[in-house]
Amino acid sequence: MNKAFEKYDFPGSSPKKIVVPRVSQKDTQSQLAFQLKLDFMEQDSKDNMEAKGV
Repeated sequence: MNKAFEKYDFPGSSPKKIVVPRVSQKDTQSQLAFQLKLDFMEQDSKDNMEAKGV
């Protein structure tokens, strides 16, 4: 996991690794880069939380 993600706390989210293709005009061989993306989960509204008894 990326060190930047390790030192921060992201409640309600999960980091996901995505692949980003990198192609330069001079080089015909494509390269891959990895990037971390946060998927934020929807927080329950007050009405939903009250209905669940939280």
